[in-house]
Amino acid sequence: ELLWRAESESLRQTLEKEAEKKLEQEKRKWEERLLQGVKELESNKLIWQTEQQNWVKERSAWEEKQSQLEKDIEARKMQWEKDTEAWREKEIEWEKRNIEESMREKQMWEEEKLSLKESIAQLK
Repeated sequence: ELLWRAESESLRQTLEKEAEKKLEQEKRKWEERLLQGVKELESNKLIWQTEQQNWVKERSAWEEKQSQLEKDIEARKMQWEKDTEAWREKEIEWEKRNIEESMREKQMWEEEKLSLKESIAQLK
């Protein structure tokens, strides 16, 4: 029976050592997985921060572009209003010239008509 107990004790110690060894291996495996997970999280955090910075830059550039477009639109609107006003002034000037020209022509016709009447009167 002492032999059996000694063998049992030896077997138990061997089994405990193997179990401890397996637990230690399992522990190392989980520690490696945990460490790998932490590394991935840190990498993802860096990627996310970079993407966020890029997004902020893109948004800033877009806002600047939008602001510039609004300024361009306002400048073109003001130029269009100036051009339209200048065109109206030209139209008024042309209309005024046409009226003056018509008045001169009418005056000339009136003078010629009067002259013809006087010539006819002198001929009689």
